[in-house]
Amino acid sequence: MLSRKLVILFLGCFGFANAQQTIIKIDSLLRYNKVEEAENYILFLERDSIASIALYKAMLAVKKKEQDNILAHLRGLRRQELISLETAFYNRTIAHAFSLSNLEEQAYSYFIKAQKQLDSLGYFDYSNRLNYPIYYLINSQEGYVLTGEEVLDRLYKNGIKYNDTIALFNAYLGRAVQNFKASTKSEFYKEMNNARRLAISLGDSTRMEIYHNYVGLYHSQYSKTVDSAMYHLKKSLDLSLKYGQSDDIYYAYVNLATIPRRAGEYESAIVYLKRADSIGVKGYNINNKRNIYKWLASDFENLGIQDSALYYLNKYTALTTNSRLDAQNRNLALLQTREIQLEKQLETKKRMLNKSLLIAALIALGLGLMLFVIIYKSQQRKKLLLIKEKEILLRNKELSSIDAMVAGQAEERQRIADDLHDNLGGLLATLKLYIENLKVKTNRLDQERDTLIKKTDEILEQAYQKVRSLAHDRNSGNPISQGLLPAIKEYAAGVTGSNKLIIEVHDQGQDKRIGNLIELTIFRIVQELITNVIKHAFAKAVTIDFTYFKDDLSIVFEDDGVGFDHADSMNKAEGMGLSSLKRRIDQLNGNLEIDSKFGHGTTIILNI
Repeated sequence: MLSRKLVILFLGCFGFANAQQTIIKIDSLLRYNKVEEAENYILFLERDSIASIALYKAMLAVKKKEQDNILAHLRGLRRQELISLETAFYNRTIAHAFSLSNLEEQAYSYFIKAQKQLDSLGYFDYSNRLNYPIYYLINSQEGYVLTGEEVLDRLYKNGIKYNDTIALFNAYLGRAVQNFKASTKSEFYKEMNNARRLAISLGDSTRMEIYHNYVGLYHSQYSKTVDSAMYHLKKSLDLSLKYGQSDDIYYAYVNLATIPRRAGEYESAIVYLKRADSIGVKGYNINNKRNIYKWLASDFENLGIQDSALYYLNKYTALTTNSRLDAQNRNLALLQTREIQLEKQLETKKRMLNKSLLIAALIALGLGLMLFVIIYKSQQRKKLLLIKEKEILLRNKELSSIDAMVAGQAEERQRIADDLHDNLGGLLATLKLYIENLKVKTNRLDQERDTLIKKTDEILEQAYQKVRSLAHDRNSGNPISQGLLPAIKEYAAGVTGSNKLIIEVHDQGQDKRIGNLIELTIFRIVQELITNVIKHAFAKAVTIDFTYFKDDLSIVFEDDGVGFDHADSMNKAEGMGLSSLKRRIDQLNGNLEIDSKFGHGTTIILNI
């Protein structure tokens, strides 16, 4: 009898672990925007009549911002059959439902509740990710104990602690929003460039769409470079049309309207707003519609078209008492009441389950197994770290020897230059003085000797000037003697001064020396890229962004030229083409990424 109970409990424990893996997999797919793959996986699970299938569907509806479907799935959920981790995700899903319906206080309450449950279960990285929606709720309301800066700081620090790229991406976005003003331009771009670097590393086009949206909106509000604003916002629109959802396209059109509005071109702004209004926006539907009608009313008012302005003003007013919003609120209130009742039932069942010593023993066994797995994985990670540390040590030794060689060459060049200047230069100057004296003493000599002395004097003067020039140019063979960034900025300034091409160099992070050989190689690579733009791209502007992050250097080289077929160029072996640049990057253990199309400019990313 006892053995039968043990078998049943063992199977229950196995099912518990399997349920954890399932919900984590679904959440991971949705987090990385693999919506179609998640949807197919849920359809596959539905065939087995899994109790928490309604929760999975509700999570999918949150990703799609389908408020009505979220509520429908949650109402049909058998809450008492959920495991602890699923309960935390259930509360997180309710929080998103409240948030999408603009019920911020209720959303905040459930986010905090889900966060505490995840912390108690040891899912600290999952808990940390909730700081991002919590941050936006705090910013939209007043009276919270926490501040937006505190939540963002916690999101950032824990993102580093748990090596969570998405948490760090959201933290950089939040920091950029905090610096979304003209007086903090450099801080804004620093955070946005950090976010872009992570979006590139994730290979996520939807997050690149967010980057271009933020940067384009900043240009439209605070910059005189209208072309840059239009470039980034159209880039955001293109990515939204290709990869995003209807809400992404909606926001892209709304933000594009800010550019002509700022220039007083209200007709163009209205065209963009009407395109946005034609899209069925899902998230925050009521507030988004109210905002768009308010802007349309204002733009028509500025054009003096009073009947249209009044029409949209009436639509804006009518939405404040929208019946659909009231219905959503009633559904959410019913759901919240049902939630309280279910919690009471669960508490009663918990007290009964806690009396079972056998379950406690199995839980202890499960914890022991988990601890064993954690220790084993920790040992494996330590071994990998030791191997990597040895590789880094060997590479540092190689770089040190190369730096020493470069330093020795520089010292030798200095010594030769000093000898030329101090010794040979002095001798030539003395010889010149003797000839001057000879000219004075032999002023009665014939004309032929005077001519010979004159020519000799000219030759000696030329030799002396060449020695002085050689001594003064002793550092000409080392363009990066003052550092990589100063050298590139000086070179860019020279090109800008002598061509129609404008080159801007920006740096994010600490400008630090990284070794003479590496700096010289990078300088030659950038120099070659600029030369290629001048020769082939017919560009008007080039932007070079340097981002230092720990031991990594990222260089983004962008031009607005004619573009090219980079696949064809990489196959060409002759000359100093892109294949040669790639070999240089490979020697530095870096990588080269190219995004170029005919007529759309070129973006080259170097990661070292």
